[in-house]
Amino acid sequence: MLQKTSLLAGLGLLTSLALLACGDSGTTTTDGGSTTEQDTGTSAGATEGTGATSDASTTGGPSTTTDDPATTADPSAGDTAANGDDCVVNLDCASRVCEKFTTPEVGVCVDPPDGGSTRVMGTIRDLEGGAPVGGAELRVLAAASALGDPTAASPLFMGTADGAGVYDFESPGPISAPIGIVGLLVEAGRYPTATGLAKPVAGSSYGPAADVWDLWVLSDATLGAWNGLLQADAALTDFLPLGDKGGVVGIVRDSTGQPMAGAVVESKNPGSAAMIRYLAEDGASFTSDMTSSNGLFVLVAPMLAEEFTVAGADVVGTAGSAMTGAVFVMALNVP
Repeated sequence: MLQKTSLLAGLGLLTSLALLACGDSGTTTTDGGSTTEQDTGTSAGATEGTGATSDASTTGGPSTTTDDPATTADPSAGDTAANGDDCVVNLDCASRVCEKFTTPEVGVCVDPPDGGSTRVMGTIRDLEGGAPVGGAELRVLAAASALGDPTAASPLFMGTADGAGVYDFESPGPISAPIGIVGLLVEAGRYPTATGLAKPVAGSSYGPAADVWDLWVLSDATLGAWNGLLQADAALTDFLPLGDKGGVVGIVRDSTGQPMAGAVVESKNPGSAAMIRYLAEDGASFTSDMTSSNGLFVLVAPMLAEEFTVAGADVVGTAGSAMTGAVFVMALNVP
């Protein structure tokens, strides 16, 4: 059963921060960051779980005020599938909540959380092989607070995934954040990884559920080995090691959730200076042509909030690497 801890919401950080571009998981673009971090509009105290498959994650974020959900809700809500109907994404549902715990599966439309809260649910997986990882700690951060060293940032709230890696979390109340929120995964023996969880649907107000159903971890040993392999690439030297100098690691998956071979990741900006490398089939080198059967790639030097896609596919991810002490993860799920 998931343990969850709600931290005091009145974070009161008065320091002005630069914008942080956070990444995306899935077929929608998830951004994160802000210029200031203030009261989230939530109350202090422990949050209750939403069910037997509970875990940790949510939308949280900084803002001067907490918007009234009744006046800032998704204007297209209420015109699609009813509760109990099948869904693939939240927008399929009139409630705007598609309950499922991994991106490829078909979910079911359910009621939104009470009180204007936002629900985040899914599964934590190992980036190598995709196996579920139980017991990882998930910290939900205002994206701006992830600028610099996200491991030192004060979480909006946090929790621990269950033994099967499943998390299911609601914010303590409405979340107000002008740019977005980030999920930071921390576990012994694994390098901290960050993934964009949600962006506002209107103004700084969030919908009832995040659009990300898979979060990813990476072992210290694997990241160290990758950095060693990448050092041979002179063009990347100034951006290494990944993690200490930020950077993005990613995976391309097909519609069944399996790693996709032959995928070419490219920027949507023709003038991009970003550099992309793909882990070779044998795992002993990186190439610059396309993904192997592991679907894995690394990306350095993206511009702020730069968008990436897979050639020939309808999928977009936003790179977030303006941080140190953590690796940003971008999953591109090809429909």
